[in-house]
Amino acid sequence: MTYTGVYCVKGVKTFDGHEGRGYNANLYRDNKKVASVINEGNGGCPFIYWVRPKDKVEVEVEWAGEKRMMNLCRDEAAMQEHCKSLPPEPSGFGTDLEITPDFFIDLLIEEYEENRELRRWCKNSVVYRLRGKEKGTWGIEELGRRKWQPALAVVLALEFLEQLEEVANLRFAG
Repeated sequence: MTYTGVYCVKGVKTFDGHEGRGYNANLYRDNKKVASVINEGNGGCPFIYWVRPKDKVEVEVEWAGEKRMMNLCRDEAAMQEHCKSLPPEPSGFGTDLEITPDFFIDLLIEEYEENRELRRWCKNSVVYRLRGKEKGTWGIEELGRRKWQPALAVVLALEFLEQLEEVANLRFAG
């Protein structure tokens, strides 16, 4: 699933922490910066520093199975509502995971990192994914001295027929 749209991350810097990957990033909603986000890579949740923390609204949230009223900054409340509107994420363990703001930001960072890597691969190769393959599994055909052209996607479609799910080069063509 693609998570960019209303929200996106920019200025992402990643690093290896003691308990996993860490990052610093800016969170944008409708191309306006709403927060700075830091994950220290220590196994905990990211810290979200909202741009307008004093702009509060009262919202109903569910906490430990109970519904309560809380004062949240307007941008945080908007993100909470956005996350509620998203379908659960498959976990691979038989249960689906509810999208929380922390989890949503991690998904945005993952998508940003994947697109950065794909963009690098697409400079010299045709990069494609076939149906039924594990997420993150891509086929790569070196272009050699040739340059990418959208007609190459048609050639791949003819070669793989119904199996072709996506040609990554088309994400960045333009």
